[in-house]
Amino acid sequence: MKTQKILFKAAIILIILGVIIGGVKLFRVMTQTETLLIHSEVIEDSFENISIDIDTDDITIESSKDDKCHLETDEFKDLPHETTVVNNTLTIKQVSKSELFKNIEFGKDSPKLKLYLPKKSYKNLYVNGDLGNVTVSSEFTFGDVTIKIDTGNIKLSNVVAHNKFEFDIDVGNITMDNCDAEEITAEVDTGNVKGSLRSDKVFNVRVDVGSVSVPDTNKGGRCDIKVDAGNVKITIK
Repeated sequence: MKTQKILFKAAIILIILGVIIGGVKLFRVMTQTETLLIHSEVIEDSFENISIDIDTDDITIESSKDDKCHLETDEFKDLPHETTVVNNTLTIKQVSKSELFKNIEFGKDSPKLKLYLPKKSYKNLYVNGDLGNVTVSSEFTFGDVTIKIDTGNIKLSNVVAHNKFEFDIDVGNITMDNCDAEEITAEVDTGNVKGSLRSDKVFNVRVDVGSVSVPDTNKGGRCDIKVDAGNVKITIK
């Protein structure tokens, strides 16, 4: 009976995923009229926290090649990006100028956001998105890293958090390559969690449908992973 319930739950998730993908494709067909505008700016004010709240972008965070913070975006005219630095926090968000998002196309040229950071260490990174991938690379150190997206993938490379990684995805994969945090929490409805960590963890993993491969360690910080349908594979470097 338990197996039947799990399989039924997995089937429902896959049906929902099909509806999402089909809906996005239909939206693309119905709205193929506008090209993307390229925008770039230099963030002059200093900050220690980063907050990104985006609807549709692929987000990339990398090291800057100079001592300045650079922001590059490919954006729609009716869905531009707005940046502010208040209370030591850089905030980036999209501001809709049209309730119906008229003439917006999510085709091969999808919106993108690239943030180039001049420093290697920051307090907190928060990313919230609906549709798109989040990639954070370079030797960054944060206090906390929180990334929540509906549909897309999260990939971190050589990233360390003194306190916590917190990831939440409805549909997509999480990859951590040579990363570490004192505590890790990951929740995925449909998708895989894989990666290599720098230190031992006490793993608490629950997968309804899929496979689990994690080190058998009983020391270190907590690593809580919950997946409805997908696989978990973690190694320690």
